[in-house]
Amino acid sequence: MSHKVRELCFFLATVATAASCQGEPRVEQGGILVALVNPPGAPLPSELRLSVYDDTGVLFRDERMPRQGTLLPTKPPALGTVLLQPGPTSGTVRIFVRGFAIDKLTSEALLKIAPEQRSHGAFDFKLSTQHLPDADDDGVPDQIDDCPAHYNPDQQGCPSATDGGTDGPRAPTRDAHAPADTDRRPAPDLRPPPPPPKRLGQACGAARECASGFCKDGVCCGSACDTPCFTCGTGTCTAVTRTDDAPECTGTMSCNPQGKCRGWD
Repeated sequence: MSHKVRELCFFLATVATAASCQGEPRVEQGGILVALVNPPGAPLPSELRLSVYDDTGVLFRDERMPRQGTLLPTKPPALGTVLLQPGPTSGTVRIFVRGFAIDKLTSEALLKIAPEQRSHGAFDFKLSTQHLPDADDDGVPDQIDDCPAHYNPDQQGCPSATDGGTDGPRAPTRDAHAPADTDRRPAPDLRPPPPPPKRLGQACGAARECASGFCKDGVCCGSACDTPCFTCGTGTCTAVTRTDDAPECTGTMSCNPQGKCRGWD
C-alpha cells in the first residue's frame, strides 16, 4: 500500500457519509483516527478548527471541519471523526481542536500522541468548555506549546540564546594591515518581534491584525460580516434592527424591525 503524505479527512460516521471525504475513508499506515465528542451542556458547534504539530513544526494549521457549510452531527454528542494521515512525523504528535457556534468559541481540547502510542490507531477526543491558557497568545495552548513563553505559531522551538561564553574555537585575529571590511559581521537584528494576532472582539485597524483575517466595524470579527443590517461590534456578526448599518445600509436606507435594509416609507 502506498503511503500518502499529510492528508486530513473529516466524516460524520464510519460509513461513506463524509462531509470532507470522497467515498469510504481508508486509513494508511501511520494514520490516526480521532473521534470528537461535544462536552455535556455545550451548544453544538457549527464548525470545528483543527491544528496539528510535531517536533518539526506545523503539520496542519486551523483546518476547518467541515470544509464548507455547517456541521450537522448525525449522533450528538458525537461530532464526527477526523482521519489524520500526516506521513512521517517526528516526536509527539500534538492535536488542538476548537469548536465554534456562529463564530463564537464554545469548546476546545488538545491531545498528545507519543510515538509508542501511534500503533493504537484510534483515539477518543472529548472537547471541554474550559479555556486552555495561551500565555504568549500565539494560538498554541501552553500545554502543547514547544516554547510557551515565546510567540511562535510555527512551533520552531525557543530562540537560541546568544553564546556569551569563552568555550569553543576563537576567531582569528585580524592583521592590522588587512582591509577593514574583512572583519565585518552582519549586524544583529534588533527589530522587535511582530505583535501577536488579535482575537475576536479586539480593536483593529486592518484585517492583517486579526487571527481570523477579518476586521469589521473596528474589531476583529469571525467573518466578513458585510451583509446589510449585520454588524460585528462585539466580534460576532449579529443582526441590526430599527437603525442604520454604516456603510452598507445608511442615508436613504435603514434597517427595518425585521433586520432588512429598506428605504424610508
